[in-house]
Amino acid sequence: MDRMIEQAVELYEPDKTVSAGWYQRLCLLNKESLEDLAATFRRLMRGKRVTAIDNRGNRIVPEKVVSYLSKQANIKKSEILDFLCFMLADIRNFLYYINSLSEQERKVWEAALSQYYLSSDDIFQITGERWAPDYSESYFYYGGKGVSDKLVWFSTAQGRAIGSKEKRRLWDKELFFSLDSRLYAALLPVFFPEACSLEKHYREELPAESSWHTFSGEPDILVVLSVLNRLYDAKQLAFSNNKFTQSVLRKLSQLLSVNEFFPDAVVKELALFRCSLLANLYALGRQLLVSVKRPEEQLKNIFLNALHYPTMLLPVMLPHLSGLRKNGLLDSYGTQVALSLWNLMGCLPQHQWIAVEGIHFRLLQTDPRYMPLFSSNIFDKMEVFNSKLNHGVYLNNLYREVSLPFINGLLYAMAAFGFIEVAYTDVATDDVSYTSSLAYIRLTSLGAFVWGQVQTYIPSVVSQEQGPLFELDEQHLIVRSLVTPNPYQPLLAEMSIPLSGNRYRVTPEAFLAKCRKHKDVEDRIALFKQYICPEASAGWEEFFKQMLQHSQAIKKAVGKEYVIYRISPDDKDLQRIVSIDPFIRQYSLRAEDYLWLVEAQMLDAVKKRLKEYGYLFS
Repeated sequence: MDRMIEQAVELYEPDKTVSAGWYQRLCLLNKESLEDLAATFRRLMRGKRVTAIDNRGNRIVPEKVVSYLSKQANIKKSEILDFLCFMLADIRNFLYYINSLSEQERKVWEAALSQYYLSSDDIFQITGERWAPDYSESYFYYGGKGVSDKLVWFSTAQGRAIGSKEKRRLWDKELFFSLDSRLYAALLPVFFPEACSLEKHYREELPAESSWHTFSGEPDILVVLSVLNRLYDAKQLAFSNNKFTQSVLRKLSQLLSVNEFFPDAVVKELALFRCSLLANLYALGRQLLVSVKRPEEQLKNIFLNALHYPTMLLPVMLPHLSGLRKNGLLDSYGTQVALSLWNLMGCLPQHQWIAVEGIHFRLLQTDPRYMPLFSSNIFDKMEVFNSKLNHGVYLNNLYREVSLPFINGLLYAMAAFGFIEVAYTDVATDDVSYTSSLAYIRLTSLGAFVWGQVQTYIPSVVSQEQGPLFELDEQHLIVRSLVTPNPYQPLLAEMSIPLSGNRYRVTPEAFLAKCRKHKDVEDRIALFKQYICPEASAGWEEFFKQMLQHSQAIKKAVGKEYVIYRISPDDKDLQRIVSIDPFIRQYSLRAEDYLWLVEAQMLDAVKKRLKEYGYLFS
């Protein structure tokens, strides 16, 4: 009886939609490659009784599996495809193969899941065996010659051979191995169940065993935004094709007076990291900002706009790297990863700390094909160098030294803008990047508003103050700021003319400066009432009423379009004709300076009429 149980294989009937997805992917392979994949199961399952549990919990005989295993020869490609789809579409079936692996072989799979690409040397370090040739044996390598069948489930890519330039030739290539993205996403929670459960990364308090630095840009970001707006309007913060240099950032840092993540850092990239994030992302995102928004929404839109510029975004987030080329950055997945992270942040709880590791693993599960940031052939065209560790970056450390620091850099950027609070330790000498020490994040009140978890936002500066933020003079339409810093002073500055002593005069010209239509005026009045003048007096209400009336006093005439001509001042007969002829008067207008407007639709009829008087015009 025990032997019968040992010889039985229990599988699970897969979902048809998932199975169809695998079919579309596998059908691109030739029959020989499919046979190599199926052989990994065939040698384990042949001669054993195979059953499966269907979606209703009933035990069935999986005909496609049994039929394939029972055949000796003349197996059609479609039969192999049906078998593989059954085994892959439910990860519990694939585990029958995974569970047959030795401990060292499982470690190879675990390493592939944790670093995405493996080199032949990585595999040798784990197993003590050569599963694939090294670069010296793979000159102009083509095909799978010399690669162990233990790597049959891995995709093969060629990349620059690992080593210093003195020890290798420029044309030397090396083999790197990675898993299919569908298989990757399915196996990740199998090998890392704790890390893949995001809820298990939530904490009420930070761990006590470490010395944490915590930072949030929320207290000062609205004040910083006002300075950035003024610099931008004065053409001192214009967008360029390259990120701001360190000398420019030092000047901006003095103007912005921002708090930094690492204020005492000796490394220049660290000392001005927040200033770099703010200035570069602002300059990127501001150029697409078209509508008048309250400051919280302006911050959100600027940040989101900046995520669509991978050629600038990656260099700003990765100050420890050099060699990132524009053509390679254009083909990167930087924007896709950034937007995936943005969407994930909106699903996180507001008042709890979340381990950054949990965010990394959730992004890997969401869409692992984007997580290396570059395809292997695109990355291979760049000579990327890690200046912090003083070595080259190759495919097998692409995820650890490029992808993870990029995600952490984005989280630091969100903290710089005040959307989240971050907890981190000092940067260690052996850290792969300047952002590797980031450990925990949590949403701020501004972040909860930005990601739509709450509908209103009260700045932390405002909530701590007693009394009003502004004093209003209805007679002279002057507003005085009563607190410093005042988070809504930038909003007031956009609608008024600055005077001395934190005073601003609201004039029609200044109030309408950035309005283009009546709806803009309505929105601006609503913002003014919400943040500056919650209880408007009669004088202010009269001003608002006047602005609304004046924005509708002039309307474009709809319907008739005119062609403009000029009549000769010396031709008195023509002037008389166009003035008294009833037909011509019906479809034309006289204006000063001998201008004559003819309805475009009736132009030919008017020309014909004038011919009767002996006049011709084009």
